[in-house]
Amino acid sequence: MSRFIYITSDYPLLPCPNPHEKMMSVNEAISVGATNIPDILLSDDFDKDKPSVIMVSDRTVNINIDTGVIEDGDFDDDFNIWIPDNSLPLKSNKKYFAVLEWHRLTEGRAENIIKYISQSLENTDEIELWHMWLGAEDQYHHIKSKVFTIDEFTPKDIIELDKANLWGEIIADDVETVYDYRYIIKK
Repeated sequence: MSRFIYITSDYPLLPCPNPHEKMMSVNEAISVGATNIPDILLSDDFDKDKPSVIMVSDRTVNINIDTGVIEDGDFDDDFNIWIPDNSLPLKSNKKYFAVLEWHRLTEGRAENIIKYISQSLENTDEIELWHMWLGAEDQYHHIKSKVFTIDEFTPKDIIELDKANLWGEIIADDVETVYDYRYIIKK
């Protein structure tokens, strides 16, 4: 299905919404100048005051599929940390988790994620940062772990985790190994 990066903790994690994206009603979106509103949302039978039906962004994201280049304005706070329901197949034994999302990871974004982790460590002794492949439940999973203190954890480490190869060698019966990466960050 897709790669999945998340944080786990023994203490509740707080969401950190992307300040460049906001869910709005159609009328709110129109009032702030949004122009790419689907026709179905503009039809007479649609409630244009219904909250949270369209995402409005204050920046343009350009994804070049041919080159793999993503341009998104390079804002250091252009990432999202959100708290989903508990129906995801997580590998951690920790009770609380939050999902991390970004269009492209930059050093500045990684620095802000480290600040978030550092603040979260004020309430617990360790945080786990995971990168795994969702939808490979029938594959053989091998967990690769690294342990850091928050003082030695760097943006380079998060960028390395983001770029980690999740697929490995073929083993018996044409089953491919899937790598799940876990960074354990301690106080």
